Amino acid sequence: GAARRALEARRLDGLVKRYELGDSRVDLYLEEMHVDKETCIEFNVTREHDVRSLQAANSEVFEYYAPERKGSVATSYVVEEYLAPDLEPVDTVNPPIDPV
Repeated sequence: GAARRALEARRLDGLVKRYELGDSRVDLYLEEMHVDKETCIEFNVTREHDVRSLQAANSEVFEYYAPERKGSVATSYVVEEYLAPDLEPVDTVNPPIDPV
């Protein structure tokens, strides 16, 4: 789906060495990261179930051969729903409130 296409594009860009998709996780393998430089890898995912109270996702990074060297961060995501290719996305997390 959308995640696989986006991740394959990141692999072809050279940002990701390889990736693995699991039931509720995405594992990214990077060749290198620098402590003095921010690393950001964007990709799309498709929501399969209607979830009401979305929680922040936890991202962890660690060295493959030295897993004790690690870090983590919790990140909130914006959920957009595309109704058709020519329509604007609709924010389904914070939908607009109609005046009464």
